[in-house]
Amino acid sequence: MRASDVKSIRVIINGKNADDPGLREALAWAAQQGHRIELRVTQDEGDAARFASEQSQAPWDVIVAVGGDGTINQVLNGIMTAGVSPEPALAIVPLGTANDFARSCNIPLDHPALALRLAWEGVTRLIDVGCANGRYFLNVATGGFGAEVAASTPALAKKVLGGVAYAVTGLLNALSITPYPARLVTPDQRWEGNLIVITVSNGRQAGGGIPVAPKAALDDGLLDVMVIHDAGLLQSGRILSELKDVEAEDNQYLFYRQAPSLTLELEQSIRLDVDGEPIYGSVFGFSILPRRLRVMLPPETPLSWQ
Repeated sequence: MRASDVKSIRVIINGKNADDPGLREALAWAAQQGHRIELRVTQDEGDAARFASEQSQAPWDVIVAVGGDGTINQVLNGIMTAGVSPEPALAIVPLGTANDFARSCNIPLDHPALALRLAWEGVTRLIDVGCANGRYFLNVATGGFGAEVAASTPALAKKVLGGVAYAVTGLLNALSITPYPARLVTPDQRWEGNLIVITVSNGRQAGGGIPVAPKAALDDGLLDVMVIHDAGLLQSGRILSELKDVEAEDNQYLFYRQAPSLTLELEQSIRLDVDGEPIYGSVFGFSILPRRLRVMLPPETPLSWQ
């Protein structure tokens, strides 16, 4: 390996995944490739962000997030707030439940060695970064019923059932859907109604593969906002039909727009899951930072899905 090909790589591992046999094998193999690799294992809340923001004598070429969407989000926020120049690129070894961002980017889900290999052999792509009340995100922020499902899905069910756990929990909770009176303002439009679910997306899918933002692109400088509103269980069939064409003019229960920024105002505080990390409030400001982050991806990864 030429000296110019050697990379300095910090690998940040969610402590829950530290004993994964596939990961251990991947790390042992990676150590033989000649790159400078340093491991950090999280134990407490905030460790992943702190490890990502720590500066060495020379900035890391790549920081690898090993875990689920929440771990990736924490590492992202650490990179974004570190103040290092040049910033390291982000690579991902997905070992979570939903793995929505990794799934949509064709990052190997069941082979840690192949995913880790992207840290030095992947293609560097510049992608947008979303921001919700100062919290950065790569994939999606979800509020309303979707966030309630995520909060109430047991950890054991997530581990055993994977993405199916969210669907099961959603069915069990559907009888107690609570609408939230809300106002949503984009630069060119205002919407008001009773919010059931809101997703504000940079990526395309959430909840283990559900395409909540079918028009999304990772480098278009736009957020994709979808609101399901003023509906109950009796309208579930209609909602599923409207999800097949989110921009249809006759949609009754679905609002879908693309915008560089937006504000959500509610009459009560709710939980908003930002790439799986919860924040709370009654007013949320969203914005997009165009082509802000370098990410190591497979060569065939599309940044849009049109």
